[in-house]
Amino acid sequence: MRRSSPTISRNATEPADRALAVREATAARSGPFVAIDFETADRGPDSACAVALVGVEGTAITDRRLFMIRPPRRRFEFSHIHG
Repeated sequence: MRRSSPTISRNATEPADRALAVREATAARSGPFVAIDFETADRGPDSACAVALVGVEGTAITDRRLFMIRPPRRRFEFSHIHG
C-alpha cells in the first residue's frame, strides 16, 4: 500500500504558517530519529563533558536524555559557553 505524500497547504500565507507547514511535511516524510548534542570541555579529543539525546517522531519530542561526563582535566577552556 502506497502512502500519499504530505503537501504544503496553499492557505499558508504568513511566513510562520508556511514554515510550520514545511516542517510538518518534512517530518512526515523523514520518520523517527534521534538528535545528538556532544559537548567538549577543551580542544582535546578526549574532553567530552556532556552528551544529550533527543528522540523525535513527526514534530513531537518523544524522549530526552542528558549524560554528564567528567573530563580528564579540571580546566575547562569553554567555561564561558557551558557556564
